[in-house]
Amino acid sequence: MKCILNNIPSYTEITIGGAISNNVHGKDSHINGFFCDNVSKITYIDSDLSVRVLSRKDNSIKFGQFIGSIGLLGIIIEVELNTAKFKFPYLIFQTYYLNNLDEFFQFYKNNDMSKIPYYTFKINQFSTNKNFGSM
Repeated sequence: MKCILNNIPSYTEITIGGAISNNVHGKDSHINGFFCDNVSKITYIDSDLSVRVLSRKDNSIKFGQFIGSIGLLGIIIEVELNTAKFKFPYLIFQTYYLNNLDEFFQFYKNNDMSKIPYYTFKINQFSTNKNFGSM
């Protein structure tokens, strides 16, 4: 059985620790939530150089506080991740190039994005449209 992590960010050089520390979202977050939803246990070194273990099941409040803490609470040394069964033998993708956010919002309104498991948009951030971001 082939498995995959949900919520993989589009940036190719991100680490697992970085994904947890920033609670990133990925190409499928509109369906599967954020990266932290894959994490079940974190082992880290705190400021006293003590090794600590946080579990979603055993200490969910501290676990939730650690997620997205941008590394301020400790250095992650080990994680336990949940994986999902990979349903297809390969990915089919299509990239859409849009000129501005207006085109993105229009595209999003006209297409049911919940049926597309992974998607990425490339938007020209230097748009000259005077109605930038209007809907």
